[in-house]
Amino acid sequence: MRLSDSSSWTFVLSAFDCTASTEQIFVNVKLQGSSLQLVYFLPVSLPGVLSDRRVTQFQRKDELWKSNCLELFVGSDSSSGYWEFNFSFNGDWNCYRFDSYRAGMREEVTVNLYAFKRENVEENIEFHISTRLPDTLNSQPALCPTAVIIDPTSKKPHFFAPSHPADKPDFHLSENRVSID
Repeated sequence: MRLSDSSSWTFVLSAFDCTASTEQIFVNVKLQGSSLQLVYFLPVSLPGVLSDRRVTQFQRKDELWKSNCLELFVGSDSSSGYWEFNFSFNGDWNCYRFDSYRAGMREEVTVNLYAFKRENVEENIEFHISTRLPDTLNSQPALCPTAVIIDPTSKKPHFFAPSHPADKPDFHLSENRVSID
């Protein structure tokens, strides 16, 4: 992955079930070479956002998507393979590589988490994340930042993405990813 200079994009994530939540999540994505910086802006009014206030050391953990989780799906238009980044509210994280749609999942060991910071700013909680794109991504990326927020009262997950092209939430679909250049 080579970009001659830094580039940034802003994504607006909406809930799959807009009757359950009309809140929106904003995500700023900045790429400089293979360096990837994300800032998720979550409104404090979103149920479940204020849970799990502690930030631990950055540990790789599995199945983070079963609780509050910020995600980023990265692929390219030239390959069916893609990566899924997971970031919990407390700093736990992981990155998985898939050979094709939900197939061949394995931990991506060439990626590390360099920084994770949680800040309360006005009416938002901001998550600042610094990592890098996988070494094996050799073309312009296509991105889809997403979030899964668990309502603490109903225990029901709310799925947020820039778009929802299927009849159920499925962040793994390549149609969700946006090519950036």
